[in-house]
Amino acid sequence: MSNAATAIHTSPGLRRRSLLFLGFVAALFLLPVLLAPAEAAQPIAGTLTAGQGGELPSLKTEIRAEIRGDRAEITVVQVFLNPHRQALEACYRFPLYRDAAVQEMRLAIGEGAETALPEAAPLVRKTAADAGGQEFVQRLPALPPGQPVRIVLRYRQTVPAFRGMHELALPLARGGEAVDPGRLSLKVALHGGLPVRSVSSSHALRARPRSPWAWDIGLAPGRSIAPGDFVLRYQLAEAADPEGLAL
Repeated sequence: MSNAATAIHTSPGLRRRSLLFLGFVAALFLLPVLLAPAEAAQPIAGTLTAGQGGELPSLKTEIRAEIRGDRAEITVVQVFLNPHRQALEACYRFPLYRDAAVQEMRLAIGEGAETALPEAAPLVRKTAADAGGQEFVQRLPALPPGQPVRIVLRYRQTVPAFRGMHELALPLARGGEAVDPGRLSLKVALHGGLPVRSVSSSHALRARPRSPWAWDIGLAPGRSIAPGDFVLRYQLAEAADPEGLAL
C-alpha cells in the first residue's frame, strides 16, 4: 500500500455554495451594525439634539477666549454630523455661566457660507442645577443627512476675582471619560493690564508669556483631556506692588 496522503477534491459548485452560505451567516451578524446610526461621541461644550435621533455626534470643537480686564470674549466653533438617512430638525444647547451673554450665533451646512441666526430666536433660561447657571437654546432648521454642520457661537462673560485670584470657567466635556485631544482645541489670550504673577488651571496647560502683561495659554498638546469644566486661575500684580511691576 502507498503511504502517500490522499488529496480531497471538491466540486466548484459545492465550494460556491459553501462561500454563499458563509457570506449569508456573516451578513446576519454585520447587517444590524452597518445599518445602525453612528453613536454620538462624548459631548463637548454644546450639544446638538435631533428629537428621536438623539444627540448628533460632534466631530471637532474649538474654543477661543480673549481676556481683557474683568471681561472675556469667547468664540466656540463646533462641527457636528447628521449620520441618519433623513433630514432632521435639531436643537443646539450650550451651558452658560453667571452673567454670560450671547452676542452672535452663525450656522453653516456642508460647504455653504455661514448664516447669522435671528437674535430673537434663541432662548436663554436658568438651569436648576446651579442658581447662577444658564442654558442657551437655539432651534435649527432641518439638517440634511451626511452633511457636516458648523456652529459658531460668540458670547461674553465676566471674570470674577476672589482674594486677588481671577477665575475663568469654560464648559468642556461631560461624562467620566477623557477626551481625545484631536477632538478639542482650547486657547486663551490673556491681557492682564498688570503683570501676570501666576497662572494655574484645572487641566494641564502650555502657558507662554508674550510680555509681563500678556500670556498665550492653551491645553497641553498631545495629552488626553480630563472631563469637567476648564477653570483658569491667574493672579495679577497689584498696582502699588513695585516687585510685581518689575517683572
